[in-house]
Amino acid sequence: MSRRYPIVVAREAFEFWAFVPDVPGVYGRGDSADDALAEVKDALDDYLALLRECGEPAPEPAADSLEIRYAEVTA
Repeated sequence: MSRRYPIVVAREAFEFWAFVPDVPGVYGRGDSADDALAEVKDALDDYLALLRECGEPAPEPAADSLEIRYAEVTA
């Protein structure tokens, strides 16, 4: 069964982070957005394989797309 999970990639200082909102704890980092994306995809594959081995169901994606909004706050 194929699932489509949204992935968020963000730049923080000098590196990029990617995470899967529907699967807490699965993330990747890299020197570029592509590196972070590749790493998070590998981590997601590994996590889903572990769930299968343990007989656990994979989490269902909550959405097939994301909208990013920013909050402007006073520090």
